Amino acid sequence: MLSVETYDCIVVGDGVAGLSAALTLGRARRRTLILGAGQPRNAGARKMHGFLSREGIEPRELLAIARRQLGDYPDVASDEALVVAIDGGCNAFVVRTKADDAYAAKRVLLATGVSDVLPKIEGIWPLWGTRLFSCPYCDGWEFRDRRIGAIGPRGEAIGLAREMYRWSHELIVFATDASEVEPDDRAWFELHRPPVVDVPIVRFHEAGNDVALELANGERHECAAAFFSAPLQQRSALPALLGCALGDDGRILIDADGRTSVPGCFAAGDAANHRHQIVQAAAGGAAAAMAINEDLIESER
Repeated sequence: MLSVETYDCIVVGDGVAGLSAALTLGRARRRTLILGAGQPRNAGARKMHGFLSREGIEPRELLAIARRQLGDYPDVASDEALVVAIDGGCNAFVVRTKADDAYAAKRVLLATGVSDVLPKIEGIWPLWGTRLFSCPYCDGWEFRDRRIGAIGPRGEAIGLAREMYRWSHELIVFATDASEVEPDDRAWFELHRPPVVDVPIVRFHEAGNDVALELANGERHECAAAFFSAPLQQRSALPALLGCALGDDGRILIDADGRTSVPGCFAAGDAANHRHQIVQAAAGGAAAAMAINEDLIESER
């Protein structure tokens, strides 16, 4: 059933980008509704890093703080709901949920995030966010100067190892194929010669303070942590269904203010950013919210 109230903006996604946008919109006295299913990408992580003043706290604690603070703004409402469709257009969007509720909005902000497409290896998910990671900037410091694995297609894994060299010189590359290596990465590899393992990994498990990688040939390697070069995919089908232009890497293409190719539709966070840090998601959400408010001011002349 269609809600009687038309919101200035409906934020689809209740992660850091979405909540940051809602805070800015609430402070601008914009009627805002947050719709999200409460499934952040970093749910498995014990701590988050790189966010000034919030270094080392649990990701869910940050979200809980944000939700409590949003309670001070009467124009901001939220509902735990999965959005399945967005119809209409600028000034007349209709957002529909899996529970068959519908809401009207002048603008929409997609903060729907992405998912890591990880290989199907036994033990990978229980260790994801604790011993297995994707972002060196988020988690490299904790394993500095210890043995670190770099996993992925050969070319990408060697590129990742080159990046990880800032944190540790004790590296081992686990190549999942024989893909070409970029010239700059090849030059680095020829100079530093980290060991390369071409045998498939069949299982991960904890080994004291390390992670053990068991191979198809029976070999076993232990590392303090391992980082993946793995593809990402849009968590939601909404950007494609709305007709948002996407980049070759699947990101929602946006301008400097978070505008997508669809009038009235904005995007922020991992779904639209190639740098996946929480602090950048928060900044992107705030920037898009400012642009939305300015957009609405222009339309209200």
